[in-house]
Amino acid sequence: MVFGWLVNYLNRGPARVVAIDFTFAERDGTLGARIGDYQITRTLPPTSDGVLEFEALHRLLPRTARLRVLDVAYVGSFEAKLLMREACIHEALRHPGVPRVFECGLIEGCQPWVALEMLDG
Repeated sequence: MVFGWLVNYLNRGPARVVAIDFTFAERDGTLGARIGDYQITRTLPPTSDGVLEFEALHRLLPRTARLRVLDVAYVGSFEAKLLMREACIHEALRHPGVPRVFECGLIEGCQPWVALEMLDG
């Protein structure tokens, strides 16, 4: 299974995950909050799968990304695995209609997030 290592990693639970140095100043997506090297510029409509979406600008590179952050209520659930699996699938696909994955990680060691290319349309 291609995603076996990721599933095994996520199954260890948040207590054993080493915190990665990402700063997320405010969980409500207030403008100016940071996730990794991305600064939130706009809140996008939420999805039905427990994922919060934001438009963000990379602090160093001239690019805008769509950040997908799992809602705190779903941390440690099956939805967390699905979000990371989605990132792996997006990374594996190469098509103009499929956004590229710029970066992904964990906020405070347990809340997954993914930075995707912003597509027009």
